[in-house]
Amino acid sequence: MSERNAFRRCLAPLRKAEWVIYAKPPFAGPEQVLDYVGRYTHRVAISNNRLVAIEDGKVAFRWKDYRHGSRQKVMTVAADEFIRRFLLHVLPEGFHRIRYYGFLSNRHRAQKLACCRDLLGMPVPEPSDSRSAKDYRDRYEDLTGHSLRQCPACHRGQMIIIETFDGVTGRPPYQDTSWNRGVAFLVISIARAVHDGVIAAIGSRRSHSGPRRSRSRFGLAARGGI
Repeated sequence: MSERNAFRRCLAPLRKAEWVIYAKPPFAGPEQVLDYVGRYTHRVAISNNRLVAIEDGKVAFRWKDYRHGSRQKVMTVAADEFIRRFLLHVLPEGFHRIRYYGFLSNRHRAQKLACCRDLLGMPVPEPSDSRSAKDYRDRYEDLTGHSLRQCPACHRGQMIIIETFDGVTGRPPYQDTSWNRGVAFLVISIARAVHDGVIAAIGSRRSHSGPRRSRSRFGLAARGGI
């Protein structure tokens, strides 16, 4: 199926088949259907409040047993098994959970919805304030039960913000160090050349001064011996 032509050959007989679409009204109305589908389209596989404990490489979470009167029970599985079950709800690459078409498409949704309300004579909806403006510390306390405002040492005092530092966000700027490496190589080469030249000069000086000193020493020694 990874090859395009093979996949097209697999779909060719399906396009010629006469499909029969079976649909019927839901028993409890469309609200129940939207509520059921909404659990999987706008939520994660498991909510944080269902997680009970994570320790010793195992995860404990609550689940509802529909066979026994929807009783709440606790299940404990290994961490890798929990991750495997969680990844079953993750769509593969290239798939989208929801696709909007028509006036609900993402490109011109606001303009088309405004046009639909205008044609239907509907008032413009007021912005909803249902989302609570909770601080990240409040959300952390709701999830973990521990307060970031409480002093971690004495567990009595309250932590206050004295100063806020602006951290560096994003990747550091790219620096081309090839020029620096070239300059360093040039400096090292010059230093080696000067060093070799000084050694060669010292060596040549020693080679010329060596016999003279030996002759003078020999002469002095000869003279001293006489």
